[in-house]
Amino acid sequence: MNRLAMLVTTIIFLSFNILLIRDFFPNSSFNNDTLGTILITIIVLGLLSAFFIPDLRKTNNEKVTFKGIILNLCLFVYIILAIISLEIFGGQSRNNISLSNPILLVFLVVHAVKIYSDFRNYKKGKDK
Repeated sequence: MNRLAMLVTTIIFLSFNILLIRDFFPNSSFNNDTLGTILITIIVLGLLSAFFIPDLRKTNNEKVTFKGIILNLCLFVYIILAIISLEIFGGQSRNNISLSNPILLVFLVVHAVKIYSDFRNYKKGKDK
């Protein structure tokens, strides 16, 4: 992953974290409409840049790397731990983001299957 892709990914990730905290703690000091609008704009622009900047696009012929698998696994575990931690600290999601939400559970299962599939493809390519 080049530096531009890492920067865009980091900015999207930090913006997502702040939005998640704002959702669980709506009465916090940094919870205003302007910040929410800015964060959502940053996330949308970051995601759109992945389509328009060639360095941020993955091609279909890119091989799965062990580093990429570990990164996906870490993000998967982070999302679960973040939701659990925010609930433990007394937050209540206004948008029903919790581990009992069936839509979120489907997303997590699909992500886990994708990580497993990438790992199998990596092992298969390594064994050749």
